Amino acid sequence: MLKSLVERRIELKNLMKTEENLEKRKILDVQQQALKILVNSAYGYMGFARARWYSKECAESVTAYGRKYIQQVMDEARKVNFNVIYGDSLPYDRYIFIKFNNGDIMPVKIGELYDKYKDTDTNINGIFTLAMDKNKKITFKPIIRVIRHNYNGKLLRIITKYGSTIVTPQHAVYSFNHKTNKICLVDAKELKKGDPLISLTNPEITAKYMKEYIFDVVEMDMGEYSKELSLYSDNLSFPSKHGECPYCKQNVHLSSHVYLKHPERRQAYKKESSFAWVGGKNAKTRKIPRYWTLDKDLAWLLGFYCAEGSVSDVLTKSGRKCILSFGSQNKEILKKVKSILDTKTGTFTKIIEDYDKGLNKKMFYYRISSVPIVALFQYGFGAGKGSEFKKIPWFIFAAEEPLRKVFTEGYLDGDGNFKKGERYVTHFIEFSTKSKDLAIGLGFLFKTLKYGKNYFGKEIKHVAWHYRKDKPKIQKLRLQSAKGSKGDFCLAEITSIEEMPNEKYVYDLEVSNIHNFVDAEGMILVHNTDSIFMTKPGESRDEILSDANKFLKHINESLPGMMELDLQGFYQTGIFITKKRYALMEEDGRLIVKGLETKRRDWANIAKETQKEVLMLILKEKNVRKAVDLVRKKINEIKEGNVRKEELVINTKLTRSVDSYIQKKEPHVAAVKRAMNKGINFEEGDIITYIVTKNGREINEKTMVVELVEEGNYDVNYYIDNQILPAVMRIMEAMNYSKDKLLRVSEKVVINKKRNYSEGTKILKIYTENL
Repeated sequence: MLKSLVERRIELKNLMKTEENLEKRKILDVQQQALKILVNSAYGYMGFARARWYSKECAESVTAYGRKYIQQVMDEARKVNFNVIYGDSLPYDRYIFIKFNNGDIMPVKIGELYDKYKDTDTNINGIFTLAMDKNKKITFKPIIRVIRHNYNGKLLRIITKYGSTIVTPQHAVYSFNHKTNKICLVDAKELKKGDPLISLTNPEITAKYMKEYIFDVVEMDMGEYSKELSLYSDNLSFPSKHGECPYCKQNVHLSSHVYLKHPERRQAYKKESSFAWVGGKNAKTRKIPRYWTLDKDLAWLLGFYCAEGSVSDVLTKSGRKCILSFGSQNKEILKKVKSILDTKTGTFTKIIEDYDKGLNKKMFYYRISSVPIVALFQYGFGAGKGSEFKKIPWFIFAAEEPLRKVFTEGYLDGDGNFKKGERYVTHFIEFSTKSKDLAIGLGFLFKTLKYGKNYFGKEIKHVAWHYRKDKPKIQKLRLQSAKGSKGDFCLAEITSIEEMPNEKYVYDLEVSNIHNFVDAEGMILVHNTDSIFMTKPGESRDEILSDANKFLKHINESLPGMMELDLQGFYQTGIFITKKRYALMEEDGRLIVKGLETKRRDWANIAKETQKEVLMLILKEKNVRKAVDLVRKKINEIKEGNVRKEELVINTKLTRSVDSYIQKKEPHVAAVKRAMNKGINFEEGDIITYIVTKNGREINEKTMVVELVEEGNYDVNYYIDNQILPAVMRIMEAMNYSKDKLLRVSEKVVINKKRNYSEGTKILKIYTENL
């Protein structure tokens, strides 16, 4: 069945290429598109769990092979100097959360992930990233590959109340449509202050590290200290002074004697050794246990270290000092630190009391001087060094919930505030840090835990981010309920959007069966895609077509079965508003429009026609000045009341009976109710044609079906601000025209030929067919 459908579609597409009659060609196009839908629905049916032919493996293999051959086409295209243009991308240092096959979870920079696997010939195996599945659950999905693109354009930094993301302007991100009450895709370029992004919470965690899990320090990455460490049979340390050797009972210089004369107590730092203490190369280095048990005490201690602990390795006049240090004004907290570390290290260390002149307060310190323990906290546990470089220990992310919770308690005991704001009935948890790594990790951890509900019955499960302009390195986070909470996500209101400098490369993820992934800073949901454009500028038409046909022949010889690469058309000019919104001019003067308002039924004819005329002036005549003058002319006609009502009509389908609309505030429903009061009846499924009139204040008070509207009775501001300008501004902004500049009649028109189109640019659209 599928074979016959595909063959028939290929036949129709071939007929389209030779058909000169425009109407007949449109019919053929509709027919082949219908067949495309049927073929694609077969794939969708296989992936539908309640389908009779359900086969998840078959559905997954279809997308996997599609991605494989699309990537093959892109790689081959570059070899013959076609330009492959991508849309969805993030810069190098944006964090994503990944999970390995062994269950470990950690945040990594997307660029670093690419660097690690860029030489891999096949897809990445065994690495997963956070995504939202079809059931709105936040879970880890397999990464197919990390892709790097050349990019010379600007980036957009989008800051919200619940995190931020940095993307290319054409990158699709997820927002929320309040009319449909659903998540929707929006191009980053179209966003404005006040719009919502989607911030996720409650990620799915499978615990790997349980209470009483035992870590072998030798198996940990101890960074630059690995070469300095040895294993010992005991934890005795020997200072540089004379005394009795406990091994041979001689009175000797202890440090040098034990090191030289008793090598049997020391072994290489290797897993095969049975020795249970970790020390340095010399006998005087303080030892630590080789085996550490993960319990609530260790989890709390690591949390407190991330807030108030530090490690240092410095050379002083008296020699090298490697110190693990904890400080607090609260002596009871330091007693807890001392109790845990004294017990775990098998030693006794005093708390030091001091007076901090800077703070003008008494301070307490607990310090251990030891190379191994500095190495363990900084590298082995992975908690980092310095206030700007602290990190969540790698195993905490995948620890069982009680351990994750006590880790956060340890952190908050050092750097948290439990307070009640003047405008809040309930308390909230607030903390700040200079470390981006730590902020991202803490935000994730808090979203995996249960904190109950606030006074109003709202769940406390979202993390707000506050970005300080006066101190940009400080991230201030707050665990709270969210006004725009929608289950496992909340609406993150955009507070600012700013352009950022160019990056040489940008990066994207290909995720199995999901077209989204999570930017870790606030767990903002972003989109990924596998579609492409290819261009061939700078050559004549005949040269481009010749190269294209050679390329098609070469590629199609390597593609399997009925899969083929097809040349859809040759376009003299084009304008790309965003990746999925563009217009192309065919050789015969026909305009091909995708994703713009000319195709939408809920826009008035005046908006559709104005946009179409603007595109024709820019793409066919290459005259931006005429396009600007046209828009100004249309606006003046609206202001003067000279627009016929046929041009102002908006069409919307009545999807259910009028009585079933609960709010009944939708503009078309309000128009229907007014019409029914005057004896005009409508049924479910009818197309409602209405106009926004001068009557009333709110839009639902202004709408009337066209039959009841007199000529000239329309809302001037609505048709300018909500129809004409939105329809043309996406295009005019691509031509470097702001709204203010467009409406400034006296402004001198400047054509920037370097933006989005230029005379002589040829656009060749080719795509993989029958995937």
